[in-house]
Amino acid sequence: ESQDGIAPELYDLFSRAKGPHIEQLLNSGKASTGNDQELLDMASIVGGDPIPYNYEGARKTLETFIDFNVEQGIIPRAVDPAGLFPAETLGLA
Repeated sequence: ESQDGIAPELYDLFSRAKGPHIEQLLNSGKASTGNDQELLDMASIVGGDPIPYNYEGARKTLETFIDFNVEQGIIPRAVDPAGLFPAETLGLA
């Protein structure tokens, strides 16, 4: 059985699951849990979605994380973060 299309489908499912909660949280500005408060705090720092799922939304963070791990000797060399994702998910927004 083929698994073609599973990565974009999973991406879509996770995005649709988080979307309404994040939208409601950002619109109300009110946190009902500690985790929600952390999300609001992060949203104020990044100026929007505090947990982007798409590659471009996370690219800079991934590059910084990879560079830090190289500097600390945790990984031997930098890798292209795009190579960590299925190609069919890179353009999803």
